[in-house]
Amino acid sequence: MLLLRNIHKVYSEDPLKRSILKGLDFTINTGDFISIKGASGAGKSTLLNIIALLDDISDGEYYINGDKVIYEHSNVLNDIRRTTFGFIFQNYNLLDNLSVRDNILLPLYYLQGNFRNSQHKLLNLCSILNIKCFLNSYPKTLSGGEKQRVAIARALINNPSYILADEPTGALDTTSAIEFMKLLIDINKSGTGIILVTHDDNVSKYADKSFFLNDGMIMTL
Repeated sequence: MLLLRNIHKVYSEDPLKRSILKGLDFTINTGDFISIKGASGAGKSTLLNIIALLDDISDGEYYINGDKVIYEHSNVLNDIRRTTFGFIFQNYNLLDNLSVRDNILLPLYYLQGNFRNSQHKLLNLCSILNIKCFLNSYPKTLSGGEKQRVAIARALINNPSYILADEPTGALDTTSAIEFMKLLIDINKSGTGIILVTHDDNVSKYADKSFFLNDGMIMTL
């Protein structure tokens, strides 16, 4: 469970010291599939970065599975981030100089994973996602939908509790976007939580719970 209580976020470099998040309370249960909507600049990506431990908070408390996040313990936070969360981005964030295989396995380098034991997981994921034939290819040779499937495999290779997806269908055509969302549903059915940031109603409708971020606060839709 992810528990955010009275979360405030002010960026110190902002001369006006504007609050992006204003006393936000938010609970995400294990296995939830949620979408977060909001206007541009509402703080959706900021909230996702806080959840992902990529950004700290100005005030409030954040608990992951009952343990309070201590932002001063950066090494601990890095370990929690790498084992708890998988990431899917709008622009894929694949490394063009690495093969599809190495892109997918990249999170395990940071976890110092056992690559021999990971091969079964890799091949199983690629079979499910229908990208096994691309393992020795490079990202520049793939279509947008194929790249996003590689990104899904990379996000799942470390068995995360939650997938965090920031506008993941923004670069996909309608057919690829629908296929992508159906894959997320299947992933969620296996017990992995999905936290999806989007501005698209056609994407958010796939979530079990939808929230709207406005003026630094979050509301249920």
